Amino acid sequence: MKYSQSRWAIFIAAVGVVVTLMAGYPAAAQAQTSGLRVNIPFEFHVGDQVLPAGSYMVMLRSGTALTISDGKGQAAVRLTNAVSRAGSRKTGDSLLVFMVYGDRYFLNEVRWDGYQDARSLVKSKTEIEFAKLNSTSTKAVVAAK
Repeated sequence: MKYSQSRWAIFIAAVGVVVTLMAGYPAAAQAQTSGLRVNIPFEFHVGDQVLPAGSYMVMLRSGTALTISDGKGQAAVRLTNAVSRAGSRKTGDSLLVFMVYGDRYFLNEVRWDGYQDARSLVKSKTEIEFAKLNSTSTKAVVAAK
């Protein structure tokens, strides 16, 4: 009898943990799992990986992992952090922001239509090195759907 009661207690505790986690999961992160389609007209870096120009699908997985894939074998995954879009372009734009050092483009941020927060990619060692070598940088913005 005690064994059965302890199993129920564990079950109820597990259900409580799941409900608590689901209640605390941000709605924006859930919605951002919908993919963005984007045509990137230049070769670019996602972390230490270089991807060719082309059409890509961008997805946010597990709330922090960004995946970008052309559906033909070119793909990259990078961890992200939430960043506020306050003071930036209106929240109605879906777009990708690239940092440009010389002639190298690094995916820096992804913004989803209608969401206050964007996702900023964690800088890779390669990007940090290019930033050190280039005294100036610019931003390039590519619209997504």
